[in-house]
Amino acid sequence: MQRQRLKILMLVLMMFGAFPILLATQESSAAAQRLERNVLTPITAAPHAPVASSLNITSPLGTNVWFFRDWVSEWSMVDAFKQSRAWIPQCMDVCAPTIWDTGESALLDLDANGWVRSIPAPSDPPTYTSVATTMFGGAGSHYPAGQYIVLYDGEGTIVYGNDAIKNNALSTPGRDVLTVTPNVGILLRLTATDPNHTNNYLRNIRVIVPGFESNYATQVFHPTFLSKIEKYRVLRFMQWMNTNGSTQTSWAARALPQHARWTTQSGSGVPIEIMVALANRVSADPWFTLPHQADDSYITQFATLVRDSIAPGLSVYVEYSNEVWNGAPGFNQSLWVQAQGAAKWSASPASAYTKQINWYGMRSAQMCDIWKAVWGAQSNRVICVMGAQSGNAWTASQALDCPLWTDAGGAPCYQHGINVVAIGPYFAGYFANNTFAPQVAAWTSDPDGGLGKFFTEVITGGLLVGSPASALQRVNTEVDGHVAIANARGLSVVAYEAGAHLDPLGNATLATLFQNASRDPRMGEVYDRYLANWRAHGRQMFTHYFNVGNCFSSGCFGALEYMDETSRPKYDALMRFMNDNACWWQNCSVSASVLFFLPMVTH
Repeated sequence: MQRQRLKILMLVLMMFGAFPILLATQESSAAAQRLERNVLTPITAAPHAPVASSLNITSPLGTNVWFFRDWVSEWSMVDAFKQSRAWIPQCMDVCAPTIWDTGESALLDLDANGWVRSIPAPSDPPTYTSVATTMFGGAGSHYPAGQYIVLYDGEGTIVYGNDAIKNNALSTPGRDVLTVTPNVGILLRLTATDPNHTNNYLRNIRVIVPGFESNYATQVFHPTFLSKIEKYRVLRFMQWMNTNGSTQTSWAARALPQHARWTTQSGSGVPIEIMVALANRVSADPWFTLPHQADDSYITQFATLVRDSIAPGLSVYVEYSNEVWNGAPGFNQSLWVQAQGAAKWSASPASAYTKQINWYGMRSAQMCDIWKAVWGAQSNRVICVMGAQSGNAWTASQALDCPLWTDAGGAPCYQHGINVVAIGPYFAGYFANNTFAPQVAAWTSDPDGGLGKFFTEVITGGLLVGSPASALQRVNTEVDGHVAIANARGLSVVAYEAGAHLDPLGNATLATLFQNASRDPRMGEVYDRYLANWRAHGRQMFTHYFNVGNCFSSGCFGALEYMDETSRPKYDALMRFMNDNACWWQNCSVSASVLFFLPMVTH
């Protein structure tokens, strides 16, 4: 039905002379990369971009983007410096042995945007005599090769290392030319800055990947990155926002486009303007996970900025923090929220965890009220999210109903504009727990390294003593419970993260098995079943965790491992599902009324 509706829409658009817009966006990804649709000119504005992409107009899938760091394999910007590591204070010349990191980052003399204003002389008290940063450290040989251009303002000395060799003959003040052969990443070191003490220190450093010197200010996102995400309808920015353990409280401390880099400034992650610009660029609905300590003013200004810069026709998913139910290390927001709940309902005999989930529900409701009020007549474009633990449906019902919130205008929380219950319906995560890890590890003694039994247990089960169902059956049962809870309250169920949860929990034997399983063609077949089950059981938007990322100590979660790949079993299955399945729930695609009034797109 959705496909038929799209065909009819295209016929109508032809009648109105708008068909060239859709036709242009149906071109290959290489051609689509030439359609620079009002991205960021200037970068601080993030103006509207037309919503005309037929690649994801009816897509039922979304994806998380991974950490915005130099040590990941997912690189996204044509200015690589934005994804560089925080300044490393070093002593590489007068110290013997040399010191890669003196541990004196708190002593760095930085301006408001993070540029180094001065470097101590060898006779000064601090140990460090230079500062350095790295790029592409997690990509190995899988990042662009060729001629890089480094642009900068100010006076000083920059030296390069690792994969980068400076071409002195082609370089001029303010513009260095590097020859890069990818292997371990790029090193950039400042050995002097503002040598004449005129406050003209090195700043505004840009490391432009090959081919983008002329348009890096407007291109912003690398075409290879865009090609990997262009079919997804939703982009979840939890990792780009540094949501887990965030210390942000006020709007004044947020990340800004003019900051030197977007990896560490104030711990606040990628600027909102950049995330909105990316959503506009690929016509995807952004999913924001707001800091758990953000005050009402922060939430209001965040909602206002997005309202005024997001493209017409796009919706916005809004979630209070991430996995507040999760008390594992790294989820500091859980303990903070628990403390707030304990303080608010100190007289209640309810458990600390019950108070935690109720306070989470309350704050999610308050956040949603603010967003809906800011957006006013367009509030239907704001999709308010209530998160819950996939394996514990009580966390959904308790947060939605929040019975402890007895203030005027309080419970139930879901009646404050909440639209969806979001869960992380991973499969096979229990393979590595104490009950099953020894049994799973024993499979690796088989001639095929345990892969046959791994996939049998995932699909049909029956091999693990103590597990009454297969991995796919277990996740279906979990999710069905959430669907019942959500539907009873007029809500829907979506996935904020999902996929194979192959975390070996430090078990080296399991790590090898899980990596091999992740790369095995049968994993694609498992994903085919997994996604078909998701649709068949009445669920809606499915957001995979995550787009591109190599296998690491905590498992293999990326659909692809490196940016220069075009095929992996999980990625191929996700693409197949989007090609074969239009979104099946009501009002899931962009309305024709939006498309009718698009400006013409030119090459």
